[in-house]
Amino acid sequence: PPLARCLEVRKVEPGSLAERILLVPGDLLVSMNGQSAGLLSPKLWKSTATLREYIFYSPQTRERIELTTTGIDPGCELRRTPELIKASYKPETRDPEPLLELWEAGGFASLLELSGAALQKGAKDSPLLPLHGAALYETGQIDEAVKVLTLYMREYVRGWTTDYRGVATFYLGLHKASQGDMETAGQVLALAYADLPQERIADAIANLGLPRPSPEVVWAGRSAPGDYELQTLEGDAKTITMSEALLDLADGRLLLLCLLSSYRGNGPYDEFMQRYLTLVRDFKPFVGPLHVVTSVRDRYPDRPYYFEAEDKARQARAPFELLFDPEGYVSALYGPRVSPFVLALDNRGTILSEGSLEGMDVWRALVAANR
Repeated sequence: PPLARCLEVRKVEPGSLAERILLVPGDLLVSMNGQSAGLLSPKLWKSTATLREYIFYSPQTRERIELTTTGIDPGCELRRTPELIKASYKPETRDPEPLLELWEAGGFASLLELSGAALQKGAKDSPLLPLHGAALYETGQIDEAVKVLTLYMREYVRGWTTDYRGVATFYLGLHKASQGDMETAGQVLALAYADLPQERIADAIANLGLPRPSPEVVWAGRSAPGDYELQTLEGDAKTITMSEALLDLADGRLLLLCLLSSYRGNGPYDEFMQRYLTLVRDFKPFVGPLHVVTSVRDRYPDRPYYFEAEDKARQARAPFELLFDPEGYVSALYGPRVSPFVLALDNRGTILSEGSLEGMDVWRALVAANR
């Protein structure tokens, strides 16, 4: 199949449907329900289809692989091919996500062209800026790249997610190394890897003679560090505790804990709640209650779009509680670096996954809970 119409399998979670049908990294998703994969988002949870007919292709074995499922995530991470991004990217959308995938794939000449075109369509306050700086750096325009990246870090970084900060600090760290300041380079690259744990950044750290980092796993496999007793923010006034929720949780089911910390909502939270709605629909026998914990009482009136999926979950009577933690006690227990930070626990209080609860995280937690 033409690469410009496919999504590529990047990772496969052990124990998932994807592993059971023998998918491996490098395989291609050709279509879903007859629609070309090139027209789909790599985030399959965005599809509302409750019956899915996938067609994959293995370049290694030249085999066609067919899979028919309900709406459940198959348990693999997908990304657009560089050929698809080059053929379909529309600069007027100013969407940074496909360009981040292009950066990950090393398509720097195309990234320079597309990020530059997108930046011309609007303001510089955008994660397009560090991606353009990365492309400048990789194509030898070092001085201009450093100016662009420094501008982003000084003026705009606080408004965007940490993966784009990781791109910017990666190249600023490389620049420090090129100037001979190895100590500062190591510190900056370590910060970049904490934001964006990519192999390219790990390689740069190892090339400085420092220990090669691996993705940080803080809580998975450990017991919850403490109980909590919090009041609900909406609906009937109730007091909710983790211990009581765990006592009511049947074997094989998950308690989900979403830490918003000092946010009441943001873009990643709305995306998480969209994924949560698909979990409740497609993994209903295995998904227990969701506790969303925040230290901010009120919604942001100028950003109602942060709460659209939360409202849908409440309308659907999904089993979730919004809990008020005014002193930030629960967040202090876990020390999350991002918001939201989502954990899945079994009824013994063991944390089975941590992060954003994407499809692979769900399968990891479900396999562990049902061993």
